[in-house]
Amino acid sequence: MRSDVRSSWWCVGLFLLAVLSAGCSNPWNPDSAFGTVLARVGGNEGLRVQDVEIYVHDLPNRVGSFYSVGQRTNADGTARFGLISPGRHRVEMTVPAGFVAGPAGAIEVIDVAAGATVTVAFVIVRK
Repeated sequence: MRSDVRSSWWCVGLFLLAVLSAGCSNPWNPDSAFGTVLARVGGNEGLRVQDVEIYVHDLPNRVGSFYSVGQRTNADGTARFGLISPGRHRVEMTVPAGFVAGPAGAIEVIDVAAGATVTVAFVIVRK
């Protein structure tokens, strides 16, 4: 009977290890399978700009299509997006009224890696 109990615990341990590690690059820290996008918006005077809409596009979902996430920049002109899946994504800034996008434009294509942060800097100029 003692060997049956050991066998059972061995099987339970293997099962738990398989379940915990399924789909994660690091089963002890599942967030490490994702990256972060940090978007900054600055004016032509070098000031950070608050309340600018930023979107991260081309995020895959579980049914084979894609979605986007968005938020506004905070008081220091940044918007942080965590848990972004690795891969190529578009980051878009909606240019506020009274401004135009700087020379780099309002959309940037980036490559996100697991566990890494990608910073995107946008510039807006008063009309």
